[in-house]
Amino acid sequence: MLTEHGKVYAARYPRGQKLLQGTDWHGWCRYCKRVVTKFDFTAQECAEILAAHAGKCHTPVVPSVLPTVHKPKSEEARMTSPVHATTQESGRFYTHPGSGEKYWSVSTISKALAKPFLIPWAAKMAGECAVEEWDYLATLKPNDRLHRIKSASARSNNRASAKGNQVHAFIEDWIRRGQPEDYDIGQCERDADLLKWNEAGEKPITKNELVPYFEGFKLWVAKFDAKFIHSETTVWNKKEKYAGTLDLIAELPHFQLPGEKEPGCFAILDAKSGKGIYPEVGLQLSAYARAEFYLDEHGNEKPLPPVEAAFALHVQPGVSHMIPVKIEDDVYNSFLYIREAFRFSEVISKTVLGPEVK
Repeated sequence: MLTEHGKVYAARYPRGQKLLQGTDWHGWCRYCKRVVTKFDFTAQECAEILAAHAGKCHTPVVPSVLPTVHKPKSEEARMTSPVHATTQESGRFYTHPGSGEKYWSVSTISKALAKPFLIPWAAKMAGECAVEEWDYLATLKPNDRLHRIKSASARSNNRASAKGNQVHAFIEDWIRRGQPEDYDIGQCERDADLLKWNEAGEKPITKNELVPYFEGFKLWVAKFDAKFIHSETTVWNKKEKYAGTLDLIAELPHFQLPGEKEPGCFAILDAKSGKGIYPEVGLQLSAYARAEFYLDEHGNEKPLPPVEAAFALHVQPGVSHMIPVKIEDDVYNSFLYIREAFRFSEVISKTVLGPEVK
């Protein structure tokens, strides 16, 4: 899907030639695999240098771009900072550093969607806990025993969440370091949730458990020759008052979209390391795809590249599966409907009932 915003932002030439307007871009020769222009050159200057470079390259240059995400971490500041996010009991919101306006998080809004399947799942987890830990439970006081059983689903969810957060962390760290071949996930800073979980002493998450996920992700990158444009970047929509941190935007130069005659597309991807992929991922990706801007390291609003496709990337031990996700208007409208349900729950519901009439 190429949004109207993307059509304005992208200077589209014949398929395969994607030159994005703006200043924060490198010119990238996809044939000799190196940057051939400088960071602060404009799109027109990039095009001219790429054209001159074509005479030196054995294969004709197709104009394309890669942003500064490929610089080593020590040389490149994070494009957007998570310090804009605040988490409270009702969920997460983002505060625009310039205007001070608050924007509800995309993921928090999406959680307003009812998930009735979680009720039998929680009951199943409680039952398994009672059976598998029967002898241990017998040693506990009644109140502690009850708490242990009823919190089984929360413990399972917390462990999965901590592991997923760490998978995201080392993917982002690897990309920002320039995707070194000898990267060790031990170089990545530990996620706070992972540290908290491991300190609890229950089935700790080890490096050996995480390494196969990283290998699975790297195999996907190699298979599709993915060129990363954004990683863990917070995006904003002023009109609809939401913000969120997307996982990845990448150019997939060899992937051919249905109905297109030639390969190549810009895609937004959401990496998931859990047991499955669920339709709700479309709500988040459709919202991210319609974001209006991100903030650079100086707090300046910058437009996002066009998004032509969306995928859920199911990162599993030793393999990653790329699942197409629909993000058309009907899915996005569903996200907006859910946002209004969330607004009722968090804001409007508090004003519905008045004082008793006597």
